[in-house]
Amino acid sequence: MTEEPVADVDALAAWSAIAARVEHGESVPFIAHGKQVGYIVPVGELERLQETIAVLSDPDTIADLRDRTSEDQLTGVEALQDLLAARQAAGKR
Repeated sequence: MTEEPVADVDALAAWSAIAARVEHGESVPFIAHGKQVGYIVPVGELERLQETIAVLSDPDTIADLRDRTSEDQLTGVEALQDLLAARQAAGKR
Protein backbone atom coordinates (compact mmCIF):
# COMPACT_ATOMS: atom_id res chain seq x y z
CA MET A 1 0.00 0.00 0.00
CA THR A 2 1.13 3.52 -0.70
CA GLU A 3 1.62 5.66 2.37
CA GLU A 4 1.43 8.99 0.55
CA PRO A 5 -1.75 10.62 1.93
CA VAL A 6 -3.96 13.05 0.07
CA ALA A 7 -4.17 16.29 2.05
CA ASP A 8 -7.10 18.09 0.41
CA VAL A 9 -10.03 15.72 0.01
CA ASP A 10 -12.60 18.54 -0.04
CA ALA A 11 -11.72 19.72 -3.53
CA LEU A 12 -13.22 18.02 -6.58
CA ALA A 13 -9.79 17.99 -8.19
CA ALA A 14 -8.43 16.05 -5.23
CA TRP A 15 -11.19 13.45 -5.58
CA SER A 16 -10.40 13.11 -9.28
CA ALA A 17 -6.74 12.57 -8.43
CA ILE A 18 -7.69 9.97 -5.82
CA ALA A 19 -9.93 8.15 -8.29
CA ALA A 20 -7.12 8.09 -10.86
CA ARG A 21 -4.66 6.68 -8.31
CA VAL A 22 -7.09 4.00 -7.14
CA GLU A 23 -8.02 3.16 -10.73
CA HIS A 24 -4.35 2.37 -11.32
CA GLY A 25 -4.27 -0.06 -8.40
CA GLU A 26 -3.03 2.23 -5.63
CA SER A 27 -4.50 2.27 -2.11
CA VAL A 28 -4.77 5.85 -0.85
CA PRO A 29 -4.88 6.80 2.84
CA PHE A 30 -7.93 8.93 3.72
CA ILE A 31 -7.25 11.72 6.21
CA ALA A 32 -9.92 13.75 7.99
CA HIS A 33 -9.12 16.55 10.43
CA GLY A 34 -5.43 15.63 10.29
CA LYS A 35 -6.01 12.01 11.29
CA GLN A 36 -5.91 8.94 9.07
CA VAL A 37 -9.35 7.36 9.19
CA GLY A 38 -9.17 4.78 6.44
CA TYR A 39 -8.03 3.81 2.97
CA ILE A 40 -9.61 4.11 -0.42
CA VAL A 41 -8.76 0.85 -2.14
CA PRO A 42 -9.30 -0.67 -5.58
CA VAL A 43 -12.29 -3.02 -5.78
CA GLY A 44 -10.11 -6.04 -6.54
CA GLU A 45 -8.02 -5.42 -3.44
CA LEU A 46 -11.15 -5.11 -1.29
CA GLU A 47 -12.48 -8.42 -2.66
CA ARG A 48 -9.15 -10.15 -1.90
CA LEU A 49 -9.20 -8.77 1.65
CA GLN A 50 -12.80 -9.91 2.17
CA GLU A 51 -11.93 -13.42 0.95
CA THR A 52 -8.95 -13.54 3.29
CA ILE A 53 -11.10 -12.44 6.23
CA ALA A 54 -13.72 -15.08 5.37
CA VAL A 55 -11.10 -17.84 5.38
CA LEU A 56 -9.26 -16.69 8.50
CA SER A 57 -12.45 -16.14 10.49
CA ASP A 58 -13.71 -19.69 9.92
CA PRO A 59 -11.99 -21.93 12.49
CA ASP A 60 -13.30 -25.12 10.87
CA THR A 61 -11.85 -24.17 7.50
CA ILE A 62 -8.50 -23.29 9.08
CA ALA A 63 -8.50 -26.64 10.91
CA ASP A 64 -9.39 -28.45 7.69
CA LEU A 65 -6.54 -26.72 5.86
CA ARG A 66 -4.09 -27.63 8.63
CA ASP A 67 -5.17 -31.27 8.68
CA ARG A 68 -4.73 -31.90 4.97
CA THR A 69 -1.99 -34.25 3.86
CA SER A 70 0.40 -33.42 1.03
CA GLU A 71 -1.75 -35.55 -1.31
CA ASP A 72 -4.92 -33.73 -0.24
CA GLN A 73 -3.73 -30.11 -0.49
CA LEU A 74 -5.92 -27.42 -2.00
CA THR A 75 -4.43 -25.70 -5.01
CA GLY A 76 -5.60 -22.29 -6.13
CA VAL A 77 -8.13 -19.74 -5.03
CA GLU A 78 -11.00 -21.58 -6.74
CA ALA A 79 -10.42 -24.69 -4.62
CA LEU A 80 -10.51 -22.62 -1.44
CA GLN A 81 -13.65 -20.81 -2.59
CA ASP A 82 -15.28 -24.20 -3.32
CA LEU A 83 -14.38 -25.42 0.16
CA LEU A 84 -15.92 -22.30 1.77
CA ALA A 85 -19.04 -22.56 -0.41
CA ALA A 86 -19.49 -26.22 0.54
CA ARG A 87 -19.12 -25.37 4.23
CA GLN A 88 -21.64 -22.54 3.95
CA ALA A 89 -24.11 -24.75 2.03
CA ALA A 90 -23.80 -27.39 4.73
CA GLY A 91 -24.54 -24.77 7.40
CA LYS A 92 -21.08 -25.00 8.94
CA ARG A 93 -20.49 -21.26 8.63
